[in-house]
Amino acid sequence: MAAPWEEDDTPHTSTIAPWDVYAYRESGSAKAIKGIESGGRYNALGPVTRTGDRAYGRDQVMGKNVGPWSQAALGYAMTPDEFLNDPYAQDAVFAHRFGAYERKYGPEGAARAWFAGEGGMNDLSRQDQLGTSVGEYSRRFVASRGGESQAPASATRAPWDEDVSLSSGSSPLS
Repeated sequence: MAAPWEEDDTPHTSTIAPWDVYAYRESGSAKAIKGIESGGRYNALGPVTRTGDRAYGRDQVMGKNVGPWSQAALGYAMTPDEFLNDPYAQDAVFAHRFGAYERKYGPEGAARAWFAGEGGMNDLSRQDQLGTSVGEYSRRFVASRGGESQAPASATRAPWDEDVSLSSGSSPLS
């Protein structure tokens, strides 16, 4: 079986090298988020929100973010169903978007932005429809990383780093 980036029918023009995607999915942050969000299940579906949207996949990307975030990470927009059925795309989108948040805010801030969006990440009492607050999500993330809340001093820009407009995303708390 060919690797995802070698398939002729998949127009991967990713801004992230495949080996970087696979390496990032094994990072402490990625493991913490997948543990909180889905237990690592790529086929996970979140509950429908009051706006009619829902979260998709291992890292629970909101449906309205799938198209623009996959376009930014892979070079083409995906539908939520396509995204749900493509583990590589899920990993690439997470590495691209969460990686940008992590470089901007550090690991703990990135987790808060992932959960609540950049507009809601600093309101620690803000809750999603299941009752999880931004503060509780942050605590769970830090605990999952073994108490490490800040990036190591040796952290450098990732090979896929680029200027990413993070304001286009939305969260279930928006």
